[in-house]
Amino acid sequence: MNKQMEHKEKASVLLISIDALKPEFVFEQDKVGVHLPFLTSQFVDKGCVAPDGMKSVFPPFTYPCHQSMITGTNPVTHGIVNNAIFDPMNEHNGAWHWFANRKVLTLWEAARQARYVTASAAFPTSVGAKGDYIAPEFWWDGSEWDSLFIDAVSHPQGLVSEMEADIGRYAGGLDLSDAGDVQRYRAAD
Repeated sequence: MNKQMEHKEKASVLLISIDALKPEFVFEQDKVGVHLPFLTSQFVDKGCVAPDGMKSVFPPFTYPCHQSMITGTNPVTHGIVNNAIFDPMNEHNGAWHWFANRKVLTLWEAARQARYVTASAAFPTSVGAKGDYIAPEFWWDGSEWDSLFIDAVSHPQGLVSEMEADIGRYAGGLDLSDAGDVQRYRAAD
């Protein structure tokens, strides 16, 4: 069986992470005064939500949680226990855990072993992730230099430059604007 035919027969998996999205924002929108029409109509109403919802890990910070999602293990096992690296002497200028762990198997790796094609855009803790198409989350100063670094560590190298030719400048992790979210969406697409 050729590779293209094999991939058509496999179920696709799409993991979408919306950082800090509490269950009540999705399931009790009227009660908490939130209106998420696209998320509701395109995912919730179609049953694309974990039946029991997501349960967080401790500590419940973005990077430990995302590495737990992608490994199925707790922070004590994968080793990412905070967003920022422990740096009491400030020798690393505020660096975060941008890098994928090297201790346990990730979803990208497990999927590739099962002969799936993997991709991710702007997923926390994905610098150095072993996937087919990885445009990792990273930032330093929010300038075009961030884009150059992301391109250099993307897989394959040059992936971000190729995307930017179509979508414009790739939004790094410091761009939390609506326009930045639109760019990350375009990159994922």
